[in-house]
Amino acid sequence: MSKRQPQWIKCASQLPKEDDADCEGDVWVFMPVGFMGEPRNSVFRIGWDTVVNRIDHLTHWMPTGLKRPASPKMEGCLNE
Repeated sequence: MSKRQPQWIKCASQLPKEDDADCEGDVWVFMPVGFMGEPRNSVFRIGWDTVVNRIDHLTHWMPTGLKRPASPKMEGCLNE
């Protein structure tokens, strides 16, 4: 089964929405320059809504693909 790899999306083209976020509400972001103008080239996870509010410092975003797994089924447990 082939899964489609997430791709970087330019913030200028499209901003993330809530349903683009992972189970913790985050997306990957790329920040080429720090808040003081220093070179940074950082990739990190932040809340999707923060991307919308910090568009001036972020150039790209991408879904993390992180999904909350279902609980395991265990014999003799309540979720059996």
